[in-house]
Formats: sequence, C-alpha cells, structure tokens
Amino acid sequence: MERINVFVPKFRKKEILEGIEECLDKGWTGMGFKTVEFEEEFKEYSGMSNCHFLNSNTVGLHLAVKILTHANKWKKNDEIITTPLTFVSTNHSILYENLTPILITQASLILTASVINLYCPRYVLIFSFTA
Repeated sequence: MERINVFVPKFRKKEILEGIEECLDKGWTGMGFKTVEFEEEFKEYSGMSNCHFLNSNTVGLHLAVKILTHANKWKKNDEIITTPLTFVSTNHSILYENLTPILITQASLILTASVINLYCPRYVLIFSFTA
C-alpha cells in the first residue's frame, strides 16, 4: 500500500525567498509594508471593507473581546460564561478586558437560560472554544 504523506509542506521557495530578500533589502523585518500589501489584496479578493492580519490566535481572541466590550458597553467585572477546558488564551482574553470568566463545564451543569440567569445574573456573553 502506498503511503499518503500529509505532513510534508510544499513551499513556493522562489517566491518566498524573493519576498524575504525584498524585506531585507529595505531593512524591514517586522510587520509592515508586506502585511499592509497582503491585507489590501485580501480585502479586494474577499470584498470585505476591513481586513487586519494578526500574529496569533491569542491576539485575535483579545481583539474580539475588546471589540465586543466596546461595542456592547460592557463594564468591569461583567461576566463571560466560558469553559475551563480550553486553551488558556481564551480566558486570558476575558481577564485582559477586566471581565470575569465564569467557568462552567457541560458535565457539571446543563446550560439553559434559567440556569444561566440563576448562577450568572451579570453575564453578557457565553464564550466557548474547544480544540
């Protein structure tokens, strides 16, 4: 039986090396003109009016909570119902915005509107990410 190797990446080496060389020639090795160029091309491709690429999922989670907090006028210590069975950044993103994570697992509690309102009267969002 022939093996199918799904873990060997294929790179467009010439294109990648040309892009790296351009950055080095301009003396820029951080996020900058290439990021902006990529964002603009992606906006055009997707038809979206805004596009921001980030360096990690952690930053994305934090940005999402920050935007939701601002848009919904959440206050310090408002409660976000979340799970302890997730990557730590999920709950850190809540804490960064001075919100209070309420850790609930489905094994310990069946989430219904009445249960949520009973145990978490100040909740503003249910935030659940699992891998």
